[in-house]
Amino acid sequence: MIDMHNHILFGVDDGCQNIDESIRMIQKAHDVGVTAMILTPHYAPLRGYVASFDTIQDHFQQLQQAIDERAIPVRLYLGREIDEVKDIEVLLNEGTVQTMNATNYVLVDFGMSKTDIDEYCYELIINGYKPIIAHPERYNYIDDEQLYHRWKKTGALLQVNASSLFHPKNKQTKKVIKYLIKHKLIDLIGSDSHRAEKNYDDFAKGYQLLEKKGMKIRANSAIFVKEEDTA
Repeated sequence: MIDMHNHILFGVDDGCQNIDESIRMIQKAHDVGVTAMILTPHYAPLRGYVASFDTIQDHFQQLQQAIDERAIPVRLYLGREIDEVKDIEVLLNEGTVQTMNATNYVLVDFGMSKTDIDEYCYELIINGYKPIIAHPERYNYIDDEQLYHRWKKTGALLQVNASSLFHPKNKQTKKVIKYLIKHKLIDLIGSDSHRAEKNYDDFAKGYQLLEKKGMKIRANSAIFVKEEDTA
């Protein structure tokens, strides 16, 4: 299993605050069967999460060394969860924000304010990127279920949070999750873990649930880590 959305990298956003917390979370991920993780710290200017890539790389290298020393067999990669911002293509091209493991896939969070998600994704696509819409089940301003189909038709992937499958925040989230599962619209699942180990219990169960429902979570996750044995 590959967890492609989490906030395990310490000291760069509202996730793990120190390297010991990061190690503990990675060990828990391994315990439930995770073999690889793409660490996706926030880029969220309105929330003050704008760590530089130099800082992120430095913390990543420290964490990688700590995992190697402890012989925890989880492969680590870098990505970013990017809040919907203007001129995202410029930020990507200049390296202010990063894609998923240096691929052309981009994880975008549209939850801060109402926006034309389809148009935003289309602009990314015509600039050579492949958008991943982070946890659309949490966007309470979406009142037309046909939009989920439209986004996928445009070329976006949909990623849900494991916790939303079992502990939805509200009735709206629960309704959306049921709809996405019924119509097999989910491409990816992420733990979106910050500091709670129990999120990985949900992740393991959610991964299995969506695969049983006919969604190709394992295959889709492998687009980021092609050399990874995801069996």
